[in-house]
Amino acid sequence: MERLALRISEMLQEGEWKPIQLSPGGLRLSHLLFADDILLFCQASEDQAQLVASILGEFSRSSGLKVNLNKSQFVCSIRVSQRRIDTLEGLLGIGHTTRIGKYLGVPMTHGQPRCANFYDVMDKIQGRLAAWKSKLLNKAGKLCLVKSTISSILVYSMQSLWLPQAVCNRIDQAYRRMLWAKSDSTRFWSLVSWEVVTQPMTLGGLGVREARRVNVSLLGKLIWDLLTAPQKPWVHILSSIYLHGDSILCAQNRWGASPTWLSLIKALPSLREGFEPHLRSGASSLWYTDWSGTGLWCRRVPFVHIADTNKTVADC
Repeated sequence: MERLALRISEMLQEGEWKPIQLSPGGLRLSHLLFADDILLFCQASEDQAQLVASILGEFSRSSGLKVNLNKSQFVCSIRVSQRRIDTLEGLLGIGHTTRIGKYLGVPMTHGQPRCANFYDVMDKIQGRLAAWKSKLLNKAGKLCLVKSTISSILVYSMQSLWLPQAVCNRIDQAYRRMLWAKSDSTRFWSLVSWEVVTQPMTLGGLGVREARRVNVSLLGKLIWDLLTAPQKPWVHILSSIYLHGDSILCAQNRWGASPTWLSLIKALPSLREGFEPHLRSGASSLWYTDWSGTGLWCRRVPFVHIADTNKTVADC
């Protein structure tokens, strides 16, 4: 796969491969690799489709690996006509789709995530916490099973999307049923309140984490990357589209934004209080860097005098 990525990079440098940009001046996307999966990005033109087909054919001949066209799909912008899509299908030998469905276990949703996007996750949890297992485990075993279910099944679904509250409620209900139910009966009595169960063990609880808290904490890792890791490609893309130099802590909801961005905005109120600005050496620009975490200061004044444009935080 590294040889294929190197070949695409060579074509990109030669100007033959036409990548895409999601925002003016943003990062140019040509390919992304994960294990044996690859995502290719190029313009929806006939010459680019022929180039993709030729590179994939060259890769198959040199490596001995064959691309499974039946499992491959391509997506086009809504502005691409159906006639051109049909032409691209013929050139690539790959079917067109408007919805990818899932990739690496994460639903590729359009708009707000819905409960239907997470039915499979809830089914996995119900299967892992099947009622018959409660008859074979003691309280300690049930607690260990609940905690392991939280840490293994939910990660991929929660790390980039805000789960609907109904999904979180059903997950929490499955945890309670496993802890307290004695049989297949739908009715059970909770011996300890859910607020106590979800407290850390150091505070007298059982250390079970609520589904919503797990969701917010995983989204918080993305927010931390947006603050501290501008070199990551996905951070560069989201920052160029939505932030325009501002801090993620000051971000606002935008119409037509991606599901991941909308999920980050929903998680912000729960996480904003945990962030505090650290000035460090004070070498940052006073006006044109978000050193306070509250947005660019140049946007708070009518204009910046030419004599003050080079002032740093340490000059104040």
